[in-house]
Amino acid sequence: MNIINIKHEINKNDAISAEDGKLIFEKIKSFIDTQQEVIVDFEGIDLVLSTFLNPAIGQLYYLYEKNTVNTFFHYRNLVDVDEQTLDRVIQNALNQKENKPSINKGLIDG
Repeated sequence: MNIINIKHEINKNDAISAEDGKLIFEKIKSFIDTQQEVIVDFEGIDLVLSTFLNPAIGQLYYLYEKNTVNTFFHYRNLVDVDEQTLDRVIQNALNQKENKPSINKGLIDG
């Protein structure tokens, strides 16, 4: 199994920036694109914000089908409060993806 250690990749104890999130997204995406499972490991990370999670993980659910992400993407060592933030990020991405056609239709019709 492929493992992405967040602390090692971003060289910080806090996963808070969108730039770091984009870096992690590209790494995760490369595994999903080749249909390889990957675990994102948050060990040693003290703080995780949605500004990191949106581009790192939320974007996956916007780009791929939910079942594809759930098959190949896994995570570990995320504390409860950060896991709740991740759940909100995922739900928001799924909602945006679901509403995208109606948003575009409104722009065209409006």
